[in-house]
Amino acid sequence: VCRGPVSHTADVFLAGGLFPAMKVGSDLRIKGSVSPKLLSATNTIQDIIKAWFQGYTSISIDTEISNRAESNDQRGVGAFFSLGIDAFYTLLKHQNEITTLIFIHGFDIPLDNRVFRDRASRHVREVAAAFGKVLVEVETNLPEYLEKISPSFVPAGGDAHGAVLASIALLLSPQLKKVFISSSNPYNVLIPTGSHPMLDPLWSTEDVEIVHDGCKANRVKKTALIAKSEIALRNLRVCF
Repeated sequence: VCRGPVSHTADVFLAGGLFPAMKVGSDLRIKGSVSPKLLSATNTIQDIIKAWFQGYTSISIDTEISNRAESNDQRGVGAFFSLGIDAFYTLLKHQNEITTLIFIHGFDIPLDNRVFRDRASRHVREVAAAFGKVLVEVETNLPEYLEKISPSFVPAGGDAHGAVLASIALLLSPQLKKVFISSSNPYNVLIPTGSHPMLDPLWSTEDVEIVHDGCKANRVKKTALIAKSEIALRNLRVCF
């Protein structure tokens, strides 16, 4: 399990705070500096959120802008990994590029369910070791906090699904230059949802690229690929 550096920018708070601010109709004031690329994208993000989901209003964002330049470096490439079909498909498809798997405690597995958490963690560690990947385990109460504001935020499949993942990707930007978010739906049945190929990349900054991956394959095609992997079959988990 990796214990590397995390970002000291305020990008993570912009991704984590935008949905709640829009829901309650309050301007968002953030201490610290944020990415100019991300801040510029928030107008489009807000337009998409208002078009797709009910009960959101446009807000202003009061923060400082940091000076950044895109760079080519030797940081790794991450992928959010839940042990599900979508996550395994992304891992198998990009296993030569992916260096790091990110497993989140507190997303679809509640933080207080220690038995389930420990069991899932053992399986994730087995997969990471088998594929020779670094494993980053993240513990967050952001989903719990968001759910108290609005049930529609419930991140695993809810409005704020992609925003919570993006906030973690931004937090890990000192370690990762690119992070994959696995798709749920193929291109031919895309619907408005919190994680979407139109929305996820907009959370990217000069420091980290966020990629929505896997829309070209439906679950049947994804399952056909992972069925060829003994490691995947031994550790596959259905979310919820």
